[in-house]
Amino acid sequence: MTRAPFARRTARRPATSAQLWTTVCAALAAAAFASNLAAGWRADHRHVLAAGDRLSLQSRVHNGQPHEVLVPGTAVDLQVGRPVREMDASLVDLGADRDWSDTAPVRADDAARLVPVSWLARPVDNAAGQEVGEQEIGIRLVAGGRRIDLADGTGRELAAEATGTGTSTLVAVDAEVDDLAVEVTFDGVTQRLDVATGELDRGAAGGLAVRPRRVDVPCPDSRPCQLRTDAAWRPYARRATLTTGPLAPYAWDDELGWAGQGRHWTGVAVRPSPMSYVVDRDGTPRSVTGVAFLSLRLDGQEPERTEGLEGGETYSSARPGYAVFAVDDDATPRELSVARTLRLDGATMPTTVRVSGRYQLGRG
Repeated sequence: MTRAPFARRTARRPATSAQLWTTVCAALAAAAFASNLAAGWRADHRHVLAAGDRLSLQSRVHNGQPHEVLVPGTAVDLQVGRPVREMDASLVDLGADRDWSDTAPVRADDAARLVPVSWLARPVDNAAGQEVGEQEIGIRLVAGGRRIDLADGTGRELAAEATGTGTSTLVAVDAEVDDLAVEVTFDGVTQRLDVATGELDRGAAGGLAVRPRRVDVPCPDSRPCQLRTDAAWRPYARRATLTTGPLAPYAWDDELGWAGQGRHWTGVAVRPSPMSYVVDRDGTPRSVTGVAFLSLRLDGQEPERTEGLEGGETYSSARPGYAVFAVDDDATPRELSVARTLRLDGATMPTTVRVSGRYQLGRG
């Protein structure tokens, strides 16, 4: 059958007012639904952390085992909680302008987990009274290959910061990471705490955890040691003496740094008496015009550094001094030897006299 070239089309009736209103309402409802979905998504994702992000916590961590890491002059207390997917927003510091009506939890994104971490720095006695000064302490959370800085500052600064609320933090880490660690660094040496096992690898800082093995005072104030000579001119009886403190081992020195694995520093304080004159065999006196450097050796070894042992005038050189020696951990110091040269008045020979002493050491 041949179709007519100009067939008539069926005419559409115009939409009624009711139909127009229904269409408008449907469009508005769809827009509102989409808007609510978007608003809900934004509310649910307002505080979503990706790996490496962090937020401060309102209070310290309540789960996880506490651990202590010692550095010179400071103890760092650490506590790491178990990883979680989300945390109640009331526990997190969201800033002064937070919306308290917003109760959506803080979440980790799909590729992360949230780890609560707390740290606290407190001063402790330094084994040899070293001044830690401006030496910085670094505290980091290690998650896989990612290191997140928790704190940096001197022991004094971190102890002051610990009185605030910035020492507990929520850190987002990669979800697939199972091994967490905390590293504490001081003067180039890093101690690493394995969170899962609680094991602490102290490295070259191991000496900080060892109970000091002090050596008895060889020349106490109550029984000074005598410095003697075989020369014709010699100090008047009991007028050339030396007193010392105990030999105190320690791991880190404010000038020498770390002693290193298998070794420690041993310091000893000394105080020589004034040596103002000498006498000959007949008792004839002769003035001492000055003294040279006070030489100390521990088992024949020279000190790594000294303080206040310089020579000078008779009375000025009687001030306290200090010497630091390097000692192997398995060594037991046996003998402290001391020597000093006195310069004598006049041209009569000899013009100098060397006085010395060797003192046996006992274990404390």
